[in-house]
Amino acid sequence: MRHIAIALATALVVFSSLAFGQPIQYEASAAREHYKRGTSLFDQGKYNEAIVAFQQAYEIKDDPVLLYNIAQSFRLAGKHLEALRFYRTYIRRAPKAPNRDEVETKIADMERLIADTQKTAAIPAPPLREAVPKPPPNPDSDGDGIGNEADECKTVPAGPHPDKRPEYRGCPIRDRDEDTVLDHLDACPDQRGAPDPDPSKNGCPGLVEIRAGMIMTLSPIRFARGKETILPRSFPVLGAVANALIARQDISLVCIEGHTNNRGNAGKNLGLSLKRAQTVGQYLVEIMGVPSGRLMMAGFGSTKPMLPNTTKAGRAANERIGFRIVEPAR
Repeated sequence: MRHIAIALATALVVFSSLAFGQPIQYEASAAREHYKRGTSLFDQGKYNEAIVAFQQAYEIKDDPVLLYNIAQSFRLAGKHLEALRFYRTYIRRAPKAPNRDEVETKIADMERLIADTQKTAAIPAPPLREAVPKPPPNPDSDGDGIGNEADECKTVPAGPHPDKRPEYRGCPIRDRDEDTVLDHLDACPDQRGAPDPDPSKNGCPGLVEIRAGMIMTLSPIRFARGKETILPRSFPVLGAVANALIARQDISLVCIEGHTNNRGNAGKNLGLSLKRAQTVGQYLVEIMGVPSGRLMMAGFGSTKPMLPNTTKAGRAANERIGFRIVEPAR
């Protein structure tokens, strides 16, 4: 039975695992959220997505049971070599696990399956007895369904956004400033900007950019010292983040990630970073109208600094909010 309970005495989140009945305790809310998401995806049969969620939980909470969950997901996704590796690591990390016999049976079965597959692959194919067919009279070098004779971009696939103009048949619509806003929609096609629901501002320089799988804020989100209260001067930046999400409906899930520097108590910093991420999420939902289902929140405290905390500038840079694009994966 999968369940979540809150232990009042210790304020720890307790999960039952996919592996066996022994509960795991998570001090980090972020690990809990990744674990819950992984469990839900596993139950839906979305094993590749479950793998990502469980691995994210494992990065925060080094618990062997998560290794078993990752292995289970790999196995059901048909990725046997990866599953075998995680099963073995799980047994090594948890030698007295209650389900050891079951896992060792799985390991033996998968070793036989992999060996049989390798034997089959090693059997040489019979020699060709027929002549190699001649290439078609109108080859399609880039495989985009448009033959070379009519393709104006013979080595570049048209992709999901083909150019509709006859003189550019077979070519993709360009994004020459690489800001994720295609040129035909970009009000500033030669200046890197951000998506915006206003056509006159779409793709023009502003307060955010989308790159490297992140919605990058060009000005930091500021909070009251030691609190989760957002300072008013950061409201325009959050408005720009919301506009980017409204304009890019294909971005279905973003993780708002809170970080602090290393000043103060580590446990309090971890809690503060999550509260700040949650406050930002609440602002985007309640004030800016972003659907709550497109957002998730995580707090990392001081565990992921961008710069050394040895200088004032480094500490200021490390106290930040990030917006990581989770779906579609980048």
